[in-house]
Order: sequence, then structure tokens, then C-alpha cells
Amino acid sequence: MSGLNADLKIPGPMIGIALAGLVSMVVAVLWGIANGPLSTEFPAIVGMAWGLVTIIDLYVGLAMIAAWIWWREESAGVALGWALALATCGNIATCLYIILAIRNSRGNVHIFWSGSRQAANEQGQAEVVAARDTNA
Repeated sequence: MSGLNADLKIPGPMIGIALAGLVSMVVAVLWGIANGPLSTEFPAIVGMAWGLVTIIDLYVGLAMIAAWIWWREESAGVALGWALALATCGNIATCLYIILAIRNSRGNVHIFWSGSRQAANEQGQAEVVAARDTNA
């Protein structure tokens, strides 16, 4: 794999961190819904300089995650669905996507980062090696 360590695995704690993030965000959102109406508090948040900076920071990060998802997914419809989930659910969607990406990669860090593109690349490389070995 031209300089890449094919045996590189996703660190075990990563799924725990993503699960903790998912649970924390769900609890925080439920608490926020119960304790402060978004219709009155959101204008106050964006009315403050650092509130606006925080919102911009959040959406820049979510756009970066959406770009990564767009890269990983073969289906534009799936990528668009995740982008909409990110825009509406924030890091709840990020944590859920990461949990699913870890599960679907079966621990392979290259498949985690590149998704089906990497899986197809590895399958193609395996076929080349098998064909080479058969012809040898």
C-alpha cells in the first residue's frame, strides 16, 4: 500500500469517546429544550460577539465533517442526508456518523477515513495480488 501501514487499527477508546459525545449531546439538547426556548434564546446568543463566533465555529467544523462524509460516501444522496443531519442536529449527527464509520470499517483506519473508496482500493489491490500470484 505504497507507504501506508495496512495493519493500522482504530484506537479502542475512539468508539467510547464518540458514544460519550453522542449521549452528552442528546442530554444537553434535551436539557436545553426543557429549560430555554430556542426562539427567544438563540437571538440573544447570536446578538453577543462570542455567541456569534461560537455559532460560526460550530458550522465551520460541521462543514468540514460534511466534506469528509462527502469524500467517504459513494452515494451523493447519502452524503446529502448526512449534511442535512449535521446542519439540523449538529454534533449529535457527527458522533453517530463516527460510530457507524468505526463499525463499518471493522477497525481498519484507512477504511474509517476513506470509506468505500478505500475498501474498493484494497479490494482492487487484493485482486491484483491474487492475479499476480496465480500467473506466477
